[in-house]
Amino acid sequence: MGTSNTYGHNLTRNQIIEDAAELAGIYDPEGQALTASQYTRYTRTLNNMITAWQADGLQIWTRKIGAVFLQKDQATYEIGPNGDHSTLNPITTTLSSGSGTAITVGDTTGMTNGDNIGIEQSAGTMYWTTIASVDSTTTLTLSVGGTDYLVDGQIWAYTTKLSRAIRAKDGYIRQSYGNDTPVKILSEEEYMRFGIKTTTGLTTQVWYQPLLTDGKVYCYPVPSSSNTILFLELHYPFQDFVSSGDNPDFPNEWLMALVYGLAAHLAFASGMDERRLTMLEAKAKQLHEYALGTSQEESVYMQPDMVINYAPR
Repeated sequence: MGTSNTYGHNLTRNQIIEDAAELAGIYDPEGQALTASQYTRYTRTLNNMITAWQADGLQIWTRKIGAVFLQKDQATYEIGPNGDHSTLNPITTTLSSGSGTAITVGDTTGMTNGDNIGIEQSAGTMYWTTIASVDSTTTLTLSVGGTDYLVDGQIWAYTTKLSRAIRAKDGYIRQSYGNDTPVKILSEEEYMRFGIKTTTGLTTQVWYQPLLTDGKVYCYPVPSSSNTILFLELHYPFQDFVSSGDNPDFPNEWLMALVYGLAAHLAFASGMDERRLTMLEAKAKQLHEYALGTSQEESVYMQPDMVINYAPR
């Protein structure tokens, strides 16, 4: 008998709630239906639980590599829907020729009408506008034309800006010729120790400050040209459950932890007897810790060499 050859098992928001309510003893799937009010309240509890889990540390944050398009002489960049130019999916190519709103580039693959586009200028800055139309595999029409395009200069394009991240873990600078240079992520204290923060050059150190609506990236040294991209490993919280059919923004290994964690909260609120509640909470804790373990990178274990080497007499 063959295997299914499928790997996509998942649960919806309502399925998680129903399984948890059954474990909590407040729902019989064989002859009962949860009310709309119960789904609303239990969704709120589920989202509250996930928000609280974020205190466990980096293991349960989603990690995404975000690109921040650095600009000449600009020291700080806001990451968010209304912030500076940044994206998860940067498109890079070069300018072959063009002037005004008509330009020819190396490749238009991935570009669509309405995308933001940056064109390197002879002065070392980037001219930003939007794409009015993708005319062919190499030609574009811009919404507003510039006057100082650098032939063979960098072209950057993207559709959606980065959303606000909680923190930055690691990063590197990619220069126009493809070389990657590691970047050190600083703490606020380390950044504040710099005496002159306006020094220009290739950025090698950054401090990321998460704010309420956007995050802010501080670069040191301040970029001396606009043909580099700062790639940051950013940490984001998991998405909330909103609709009944929403799947978790979690790896599948977290499904049981979600179900049992919610069950423990619902059982406590519904007055489950202490003995059963203690057992349920213990199981929820075990599954939560197991899921945390699966979301960490494997460790490197070292031990001393216990073989004794005797020096010759």
